[in-house]
Amino acid sequence: CFPVRKALFEKAPDWYDEKIYSLTRAEFYDQISDFAAGVVVGDMEQEHQSGDGNDGNDEATTSALQAQTKERILQYLIPPMQPGGNFPLEAKSSLGSNPTDDENAIFPYTRQVVKFQRKRGVHVTPTCFFNGIEQGQISSSWSRKEWDDFLNRALQ
Repeated sequence: CFPVRKALFEKAPDWYDEKIYSLTRAEFYDQISDFAAGVVVGDMEQEHQSGDGNDGNDEATTSALQAQTKERILQYLIPPMQPGGNFPLEAKSSLGSNPTDDENAIFPYTRQVVKFQRKRGVHVTPTCFFNGIEQGQISSSWSRKEWDDFLNRALQ
């Protein structure tokens, strides 16, 4: 999951409103799942790459793996009663119930995080917690170096 998060942050401007505002929900899900699948498959190939630089996968295998991964990601994004919706079984068991026709498998997790933070007095961003402690010095304008410095100090 970390490679996808990292790639999303690196490509964040591609996902800002100005770029996706005119997309339908289905078009956005298609684009974001394609992007995430490419990152996941690329990361898997990089991890399995042999010392000679040959990972053993040809383009057709990579393409098929990316298509399978994209379909798996879409299971979490497309609400089950919508065309193409297929709510994953592990999400049903972890949520304890089926979603409504308008919820995807990610929405209930997001709701849990929002409720947890609101109980702690967080109603807007950027409010950042590290190890459960609010970090008021963190700013949304921090550079990568500032984040690296903070995390290196915190993890020592």
